[in-house]
Amino acid sequence: MKNFRTLVLWAVLIAPVPVALSVAAESSPTHVLTIEQAIKIADATIADGGARPSNVEIVFVRKYSTAWNDFAPRDGKTARIRELHDKLTGRTYWLVSYAPRPMTLGGTVAVFVDDSTGESIVVVRGK
Repeated sequence: MKNFRTLVLWAVLIAPVPVALSVAAESSPTHVLTIEQAIKIADATIADGGARPSNVEIVFVRKYSTAWNDFAPRDGKTARIRELHDKLTGRTYWLVSYAPRPMTLGGTVAVFVDDSTGESIVVVRGK
């Protein structure tokens, strides 16, 4: 965003005509999910196309643009975490985290939803 502001400032000071073109290109991304859309996609993913199952609740929803996150730490050394990093590298995505209701040990589910395509990238189920 900082580079975009710099570009707009430069365009206003130096070349006012391209500003409208630059702003239009920047303000209309091809597809970016809202938090509600990401949750709906994640719900359908864990429910095989249906609504969120009544035996789970959302713990948190966060948007990331890094391969590391709450489920895959930056310094993760296991093969499972490296594989997850590989799937998430270069993407902006939503992480929707679920826990069983009532709360128990294990049973957590994390769904990673690509922000630009709406694709469920991967589902991680805790034990």
